[in-house]
Amino acid sequence: MTLSLLLDHALLIHPEQRACLENRTPARTVGSLKRAAHGEALIALVRKILLETDPLRMLEQLAEKIKALFALAPSKKHMSGRDIGRQEPTPSLNRRANIGSIGEMMPAAA
Repeated sequence: MTLSLLLDHALLIHPEQRACLENRTPARTVGSLKRAAHGEALIALVRKILLETDPLRMLEQLAEKIKALFALAPSKKHMSGRDIGRQEPTPSLNRRANIGSIGEMMPAAA
């Protein structure tokens, strides 16, 4: 939480935000400033890759790092790999099923 608040506070010195504050225009949202910073970082990375002597090698290294950083995790919602317990109906469920079938066999009252 503290780191998030520090980032929000640091974004007050972002060039776009400073321009808005100095010109007394509405400030930008923290979310939009974060997205803009992510976009700027992506462009800087692409520029760096393109300026490399072997851009393909650097791109492959980046792909490996991204795979490690964003590794897929198993789902905890799904039942795969879990013991699902016994699957037989309980005695009370059997009684209810029998009562239902007896009711279907009885003739309807006229």
